[in-house]
Amino acid sequence: CILYTCRYARHTLIYCHGNSADLGTVADEMHNLAHLLQVNVLAMEYRGYGLHPGKPSEETISSDLLSVFHYVSRVMRFPSDRIILVGHSIGTGPCCKVAAQLERDKVAFGGVILQSAFTSILDVAKQWTSAVTVLFADRWENLKELKNVRSPLLLIHGKQDKLISYEMSIE
Repeated sequence: CILYTCRYARHTLIYCHGNSADLGTVADEMHNLAHLLQVNVLAMEYRGYGLHPGKPSEETISSDLLSVFHYVSRVMRFPSDRIILVGHSIGTGPCCKVAAQLERDKVAFGGVILQSAFTSILDVAKQWTSAVTVLFADRWENLKELKNVRSPLLLIHGKQDKLISYEMSIE
């Protein structure tokens, strides 16, 4: 993880990057975001990305994000209702999954910001091939997870996104 702090921050953003990124490629952007918005930003790395060993999976990435959330609230003692989950592209998956888990556990949190979100990995795969396999069937079902989230939600998506259809955020 990389942590950027802002002296008078009222919120902490936990950032989950997209598939073609790692902490090295988002570091400057996160630093600028922290200072521009006057917030703390903690960007997490996925197993198997950058220098982090291991193999990425829906389960490990989501579990790691939940651990990071609890670290920020319990160890860093930052109020959980001021922690905002931020995901970009594939990073929207763990954000939605963890947001739904926090709701089920009745843990207050500040909200969710999703950039270039998808409805499900299966729907993304269908955009690219007609030969969709069972491998994607139950992977990161954002639309399903978000139905149970009552915290504030902000969706950001460019209409000309060529990887993930803009209509997925509308849905």
